Amino acid sequence: MSDRRDRELGLDRPITRRDFLNGVALGSAGVLLTPRVVLALDRYPPALTGLRGSHDGSFEAAHALKDGVFWDSAGSPRDTGEVYDLVVVGAGISGLAAAHFFREAAGPRSRVLILDNHDDFGGHARRNEFTLDGRVLIGYGGTFAIDSAGPWSAVAKALVRDLGVDVGRLRAVVDEALYPSLGMTRGIFFDRETFGADRLMSEPRLAWFGENEPREATAPPASATEWTAFLARAPLSEAARRDLLRLRQETVDYLPGLTSEEKKARLARMSYADFVTKIAGGHPDVLPFFQARPHSLYGVGIDAVPAQDAWAMGYPGFQGMGLEKGPAPGMNLDAIPWADPEPYFFHFPDGNATLARLLVRRLIPAAIPGRTADDIVTARADESDIVNGLESGADDYLTKPFGIPELVARIRSALRRATHSERPGTMAPFESDGLKVDYGAAEVSVKGEPVKFTATEYRLIRYLSQNAGRVLLPDQILEEVWGPEYVGDEHLVRVYISRIRKKIEDDPRNPKFIITRSGVGYLMKKAEGA
Repeated sequence: MSDRRDRELGLDRPITRRDFLNGVALGSAGVLLTPRVVLALDRYPPALTGLRGSHDGSFEAAHALKDGVFWDSAGSPRDTGEVYDLVVVGAGISGLAAAHFFREAAGPRSRVLILDNHDDFGGHARRNEFTLDGRVLIGYGGTFAIDSAGPWSAVAKALVRDLGVDVGRLRAVVDEALYPSLGMTRGIFFDRETFGADRLMSEPRLAWFGENEPREATAPPASATEWTAFLARAPLSEAARRDLLRLRQETVDYLPGLTSEEKKARLARMSYADFVTKIAGGHPDVLPFFQARPHSLYGVGIDAVPAQDAWAMGYPGFQGMGLEKGPAPGMNLDAIPWADPEPYFFHFPDGNATLARLLVRRLIPAAIPGRTADDIVTARADESDIVNGLESGADDYLTKPFGIPELVARIRSALRRATHSERPGTMAPFESDGLKVDYGAAEVSVKGEPVKFTATEYRLIRYLSQNAGRVLLPDQILEEVWGPEYVGDEHLVRVYISRIRKKIEDDPRNPKFIITRSGVGYLMKKAEGA
């Protein structure tokens, strides 16, 4: 360790396996993602009040390890006899996603243990619930939104789609005209400590997006007259008023003789504060007006935000510099408005907690009732009854209210699972035009070349090929491959059919093996000689 502070924190000392396992486990709530499942708690964490970040009980073991006193009271490790295929430390979105991808690859019978030192899953994406006059109010207790979809990897985008999240729906469910329709405008609060007076004022319309603002302007930006009137009432010095108006109105090229690319490179290496004072010649009294603007997005002020990012977000002073729209080297992802045609911003009522809940539902369908990204927002993750039943040997869990047809379907599904698990793969392989599904070896090949399938993908192609020549309804596929609790989630079938086609078809857009019968279902081409 080269950093003195790291050494003071003990980061140069090796961590033994015993310290690691017990340091994590003592303060953990374990989630066993197998048929033996879920946070066994006698209370519902989202409904708890107080500071719910690192609450009491979540940090004491780590502090004791740091202070060298952990083993004074920890006791000796004991063998519980439990065996897992994977142990994940951290039940946030990353940890839950890791468990999800592992189960996809290793199959539903794999045993995964997720350890977390908090009493609720979600990590930085937990939720809060409050009951007021009989109404449940939901809010975010951690991260607020899915950030820009532009830089997402293909894997991340596929996971969000797989979970049933339609990022483009935000504008259909959020009324961006609500506040203007109520006569409300964006405001600025000038505090006494910074500006010499406490004053709340309506800010003139802006041509740029700010914190929690849509990128597209819904009205023309304010005129010079409106800004002059606003600044005249603001508790600012005359120099600040003069230069603020000049920055917004003048079209000056402050870096003449350079190309757009060269200008962006220069701007990427200086703060917006330096641009305003050292390049644009603004008075230092201007800086407090902008200093806190990027706090909600960057967590720092304009003295730490690059000028190139400030330009991309529409801060004033760049309108005469001839900068070409588009991202450039050194630009932070949050400042790129043109990188991806997908919407920039998306959130649920509980922030990113819904993503964590969707992952838990996918891993443990019985844990949270419902089937869609809509109903999971209001579903209550009440685990105690589920844990008691599953720990007593139950194979499935049915939430109330339920209908007799669903109960019968679940029983039949359980019987099929038991039959399939006991019967070896003795069926002859499916072969058709170079595609081979070997049931005995649980392998798929195309033209003699093995193709890697996840466990879910294999179950799907096995079911389709075993019923080749028959049109299968989406609900039939869901019940057989995923289980009856997934019936109705046709989007899930489409996603996996698309994945398989990319692996086995020469042209996935014109498939020859798995045919879509529009409005009905899916048909697997018959095997050769059938």
